[in-house]
Amino acid sequence: MERVRLKAGYDLAAALGAAYGVSEEAYGLVEKDGRGLRVTLWPRGRSRGLAAAFRKAYAEQKALWLRARREAGLRRRILQEDARERPSGPEASSLSPAAAARIRVLLEEAEREGQPDPLGILKPWKR
Repeated sequence: MERVRLKAGYDLAAALGAAYGVSEEAYGLVEKDGRGLRVTLWPRGRSRGLAAAFRKAYAEQKALWLRARREAGLRRRILQEDARERPSGPEASSLSPAAAARIRVLLEEAEREGQPDPLGILKPWKR
C-alpha cells in the first residue's frame, strides 16, 4: 500500500483523473480531510512505484485542466459572437460575414497572446 497527500489548493478533477490513470496498476481510494486530499493506492499484482506514477499522472492532469480552463474563455467568447449575429430559423446554417470577421479578430488576438491551441480551434475551417 502507498499513500500520497495533496495539500490544500489541490485540483480535485486532476486528482480523480490521476487516480483513474493508475487504475490498471492499483486500486485507489481518494479521500478529503481537513488538510487536503489523501490518496491510498493498493497494487494490483506486483506493481511498484504507485505513488510516483500517481504524482506524475496528477501533474499531467493538472496541466490539462489548467489549459482547458484557459481555453474555455476563448471558446465562450467565440460562441457569444456567433450567437449574437446568427439569425434564427432556416437561414441560420452559417455565420454572417460580420460575425466571422469578429471571430477572426478574437482568434488573432488569442494567437498573439500566445495561448496554446491543442484542439486546433484557432485555425479557421475551410468550406
